[in-house]
Amino acid sequence: MTKVILFVTMAFYALRQASAILTARTGGRADTGTRLVGHQSVLLAVTVGAAAGLTLALTGRPLMRLFTADPAVIGSGAVLFWFLLPYLVSLAGVIGLGGVFTGAGRTHALFAVTAVGTAVQLPLAYGLAAVPALGVHGVWLSMSLGTTTQLVLSCVLFRRFFSGRRGKNTSPAVLTGP
Repeated sequence: MTKVILFVTMAFYALRQASAILTARTGGRADTGTRLVGHQSVLLAVTVGAAAGLTLALTGRPLMRLFTADPAVIGSGAVLFWFLLPYLVSLAGVIGLGGVFTGAGRTHALFAVTAVGTAVQLPLAYGLAAVPALGVHGVWLSMSLGTTTQLVLSCVLFRRFFSGRRGKNTSPAVLTGP
């Protein structure tokens, strides 16, 4: 199952590379070109994430049968794929928009997004897994909640750095210091 998820996420990283290259070509400035690349990157990545997540969710059982004959494992894997649907949508958006930050030289923002997502996901996983009705499903749910937090933060930072407000220098050197 890990190989299937890795295969899916590689599509997101291809989109990230494309958005990084396109952003670098625009100079990474807070202008219409960079904003357009960002908007298109998120839209395309989220669409790919939704398509991949839905495909995995709908084909979970047959896919799991390729790797095992154990009915309990097949059932658990099929449920996991449904939990992965919102996770993959959010993850795709984060990774796709991350290319814009990378192409503009703002990788420090990606570190902050990753740190916040981890800070949300780990305690949630621990807490939700302790709920008897959830168990391991709580861990899977925390994955979606953590990456959704990352996506929201990525979008907020994108607006902050690439809003195109006139009269403000928003180059990375000015915002991050010497």
